[in-house]
Amino acid sequence: MEPFVAALLAVFGVYGIISLVHQLCCRLLCGPRCCNRIVIYVEGKIDNIESTVRSLMLKNPDAEIVIADECSGEQHEILEKLCRDYTQVHIAPISENK
Repeated sequence: MEPFVAALLAVFGVYGIISLVHQLCCRLLCGPRCCNRIVIYVEGKIDNIESTVRSLMLKNPDAEIVIADECSGEQHEILEKLCRDYTQVHIAPISENK
């Protein structure tokens, strides 16, 4: 049983060292605020978009969320409200070129 525990601890130790080196490299190369981008394409009904974006912001507070939409009216107002609530949320309107 002791060799198994020693092997298990060695695996966790190596994983910890690799994670530490990875985090240090990210901080050195990207700076203190690495920018993660999440792009959401919205088409038609956007019933759950507000709750989806809010939960994404809770899970990824440093992420920049870009919402690509073809919405108008009330749906666009919901997206603008999200932009006012979160500075990291942006709307990218999609126009069809015919």
